[in-house]
Amino acid sequence: MTTQVKQVYQGILNRQREWLLEKNSQETGLNEDLIRKPLQYLNLEEEQLGYI
Repeated sequence: MTTQVKQVYQGILNRQREWLLEKNSQETGLNEDLIRKPLQYLNLEEEQLGYI
């Protein structure tokens, strides 16, 4: 995986994380698990990206 591809993918992960956090702050009745699990997945993806 090239450096440019990694940067694009990192940007996608960050934007998804921002969207989830924004939804969490806007939707007060939202179940925390609906936000936490995808955030954990994004963190895992980001960590794996560092090893590629």
